[in-house]
Amino acid sequence: MPHRIRLDQAINQILDAIVGAIEAEVTEGGLLEEVKTVIRGDKTRPKPETPSVFVFTDVARAEASPRTLAEQWRLPVILVVTVKDDDPEEGYRLATELTAKARSVVLRDRSLGLRRFVQDTKSLRFEAGGPNNQQGSLHGAAATVEVLFTILEP
Repeated sequence: MPHRIRLDQAINQILDAIVGAIEAEVTEGGLLEEVKTVIRGDKTRPKPETPSVFVFTDVARAEASPRTLAEQWRLPVILVVTVKDDDPEEGYRLATELTAKARSVVLRDRSLGLRRFVQDTKSLRFEAGGPNNQQGSLHGAAATVEVLFTILEP
């Protein structure tokens, strides 16, 4: 039986789980110990201390089946790491490395601890740091994971 939950609640729980998993590794000895700030959303004020990880969604797509009232959704979640470094090579390397690590952290539990309605989380895209992701001494890289979940509106 599909889990009864509204779409907004499901998306909030998914983002909370992803941000929580990343924040759990922002500790001494953690996979993301270099990260200073984790931001839910694509903007923040004031400017975050770097390295930082932004977590936000892209457009969710429903895949309805004519045999059920439940809706299956595909939600792309984008992880963007920004690094400040005056050495372009080092900034590129660190942004790419931290983005790959953040992706790995998210994929450790592919149900995100939300087995009631999340069926899977998988890699979708990875954009290593490069000239398009550099602004002055800021360097960025991005990974997109896709969360597959099924809900039944209450």
